[in-house]
Amino acid sequence: MLLKGIYGNYSRKASASPFIIWSPSGFPVALGADGDFPLPVVVAVDLPSGSKLVAFGHEAIPNSCCSSNDDWDRLTLNAVRWMAGGKTSIRMATPRTNWAADTLPSVKMALGPNLTVTTSFMDLDSFAAAGGSDMVDIYWIDTYIEYTSAQVAALLRFANQTGKGLLVAGHIWYWGYSHPGANIFTDRPINQVLWPLGLAVTPDVQTGFTRAPFKLPLPSTPVYNSFYLASLLAHTKATGRMFNQKSLFPAANAALKLLLKWLPRRSAAAASAAGLEAVWALLDTARSGGSAAASPTVPLSPAIGYPSKVLDAVLEATCNRLGDLTALKPSRSAKAYPGLLPAGSSSSASTNARGTVSVTIDGNYARQPSKYNLTYGGWDEPVWRSTGLYAPPGYLISVTLGTAAAVGKGLQVQIGAHIDDLTSRDSWKRVPIAFTRFALNATVTTAGNPLGGLVFVLVPPGSKLGSVQITISNVVRAPYFKLGTSDKDAWAKTIESPTAPWAELDSGKLVLALPSKAVNSLPDPVPLLRFWNDVMDKVAYLANLPAERVRPGRFSKRSTERLVLDADTEGGWVHSGYPMVMYDTTASQKTVTELQHLQAKGAWWVYHLLGNNHLREDLLFPGSVEALNNLFTIYVLEQTGVPPSAWENWAYVSPEGRAAKRTEYMSYGAHRETDWWGYTALDTFLQLKEGFGWEFYRKVFEAYQSSPPQGDAVQAWIRITSQVAGVNLTPFYRAWSFPLAAETLDSLASLPAWTANPFLTYWPDAVGPEADLYITQWDPPARQAKEQTGVPPSAWENWAYVSPEGRAAKRTEYMSYGAHRETDWWGYTALDTFLQLKEGFGWEFYRKVFAAYQSSPPQGDAVQAWIRITSQVAGVNLTPFYRAWSFPLAAETLDSLASLPAWTANPFLTYWSAQQRGGR
Repeated sequence: MLLKGIYGNYSRKASASPFIIWSPSGFPVALGADGDFPLPVVVAVDLPSGSKLVAFGHEAIPNSCCSSNDDWDRLTLNAVRWMAGGKTSIRMATPRTNWAADTLPSVKMALGPNLTVTTSFMDLDSFAAAGGSDMVDIYWIDTYIEYTSAQVAALLRFANQTGKGLLVAGHIWYWGYSHPGANIFTDRPINQVLWPLGLAVTPDVQTGFTRAPFKLPLPSTPVYNSFYLASLLAHTKATGRMFNQKSLFPAANAALKLLLKWLPRRSAAAASAAGLEAVWALLDTARSGGSAAASPTVPLSPAIGYPSKVLDAVLEATCNRLGDLTALKPSRSAKAYPGLLPAGSSSSASTNARGTVSVTIDGNYARQPSKYNLTYGGWDEPVWRSTGLYAPPGYLISVTLGTAAAVGKGLQVQIGAHIDDLTSRDSWKRVPIAFTRFALNATVTTAGNPLGGLVFVLVPPGSKLGSVQITISNVVRAPYFKLGTSDKDAWAKTIESPTAPWAELDSGKLVLALPSKAVNSLPDPVPLLRFWNDVMDKVAYLANLPAERVRPGRFSKRSTERLVLDADTEGGWVHSGYPMVMYDTTASQKTVTELQHLQAKGAWWVYHLLGNNHLREDLLFPGSVEALNNLFTIYVLEQTGVPPSAWENWAYVSPEGRAAKRTEYMSYGAHRETDWWGYTALDTFLQLKEGFGWEFYRKVFEAYQSSPPQGDAVQAWIRITSQVAGVNLTPFYRAWSFPLAAETLDSLASLPAWTANPFLTYWPDAVGPEADLYITQWDPPARQAKEQTGVPPSAWENWAYVSPEGRAAKRTEYMSYGAHRETDWWGYTALDTFLQLKEGFGWEFYRKVFAAYQSSPPQGDAVQAWIRITSQVAGVNLTPFYRAWSFPLAAETLDSLASLPAWTANPFLTYWSAQQRGGR
């Protein structure tokens, strides 16, 4: 009845809050449209009392009734009829302050002669007074009123009478912006009304609506009810059966994740007040009881994975996110990552190795001097102080502050080195939130982590606490070596039988956190750590920072950069920050720990990250970041004597590679706003380096430090680089299609010309007197395949881009920068996708695809239509192929193709391994 007369796409949109459904008789009426897996934005509950509840996630949906006679109007009218429950006469009321005050007369008129409606305004106090609610059949309220406890009680009494209707409309996402970390079940008054009735409105947002079904009921309707779903999972677990309806997994997982995102910690008094103990208990029963939920070898899809496993992983992530120790126990996923304590030191095998250790940490931490203005290094984050200790998975540790003055001064204990939140990733190679933090606001603090992990003490910027004495109990010692402090013989004995799965190597300027197995053949870390200090000094030199700074802008000698290896990252193969993070692979471990490898081949991506961490905020402009950081990469590689031909990405920065990127950029019209980035932009900066040397960049950075520029960053860069070079670089930048403001041209007009401008020989017209006209009118040349005319591939004009090597290079570049389809999938990169399909199915495949479009033009999203049609024409399920290219995959697309066989010739089955991915 609620969807009577509503079919297909909704005619209007609203940014609505989605709902958690927990009532056994609650169900979704309409779903939002954000993301691949929508959430309920209109919901209903058939209450045990015989009354009914309908809630809209935005007040505009019912409040706009009823002049349009569209799906929104029908939703509202259907809701009123459903709540009327067969009555022919009803009394509707709303507070005069409610958004619906002007809507009631329209609703009354639109309901027609079959339902007589009497409307009135009744304020909440009158409604709550004795006998007030007896005069109302349907009461219409919103989510914005700050209901008093008496009003909440009256509304609940009303809903628990027989034959009543409660209509609720509004969102709380705007409220959520100003209340981060709030307990939505108790802190938002509307949920004090809704939750006892089996619903909760959340601060999430869904824009628009998923189209209404033509056939009811929808198979996914029950699994949006988290109570029903958790009960189903608990039953299947108890009986040894499986929940096998895979097409329902996306909806089930979306609902579970929404619930867990907003549940407060179990130990919170507010959780008990909201009656959430039963929720936690049922979820614990429903979670997976088998092997690791997520692991590097068997990643878990949070969208389409088995819901019990997703629930297991999300419960542990929630425990870590909330720092909830109430039901702490060892994670089943800990064995897979980050690992268990070796036999003899694990908590399950022996307690002898766990003990109490006292450490002293540096409680001083200076803020970054403003002159350096560094942006990527996490400079406002607390600094980590290593303790050399490891907390066992699922066991409580005790942290005692021996320095009384440090209590309540912002110090924290952190368990776990892996702080990347993988929640939004398409697959989880570990529990998505793997670390916990606890404020040291008392002399003794209890902490824990279901996964276990290295133990750190975090010191906030601006701290002046001096040496802080800390005693930590129920921990084991982890392999830890610090240059200039640790004893080599003791280290050698430690790595023979390490007592923890993770280790740290501390050069004093860079700390490496990596699996203990990666250092078990490193009896003497001293030469390696000296090499890393040399790298750090070279990076500091090019950035025009003092070598003793250790971490730029942080002049405590105990403050260092950090690099952590992780099973996955928030994005790309690596990313900068504090800590810097890199995929944990055998190759990565070798890259950072084998001195011979570093001297022979270098560590491109680590140097790349260090470059990021040394970049000033005010010298960055669109396209520059992923190029300027690689100046540091190339500088360190050169200065450490690595032969260019051995550089990991030499193909892109060799003269031939750079020329190819430059030609590609120019041939497509030199669109700086969209196409000037990565290796193309690096070519620009390397041309300047070749013209003026490395000292040129030191002087540029010095100029920014001594007199930070104001205004447009591009114009400032052009001015400062020209002034440092002592020549007018505007013709050079014009050739690269940089915008040139009149004041920039005027300010540099007196400088001499750059007679060594490489464009004088590469592209004379681009720097000549008619350069602006030439660049504007240069259209890209046509690019056409020549197979059918018999032209040898090697003779094709753009063979360099469509050859196997050229395509592989473009593909690797795309993947290495995070596979951002919305921005980077175009031109030859996109052509590679289509050519892979041609190689799999032949040219006739495309004829059939075009024929399919001609015979039955698709409706709706063009990307989803392409995926469906090409899969159907190919006769195989191409969604894994498109997923590898980072195409979005809607639930209905996955469902419609689920019955097709797999594409066994999918080129990504052999091409794509973790080691081949890259990016910042």
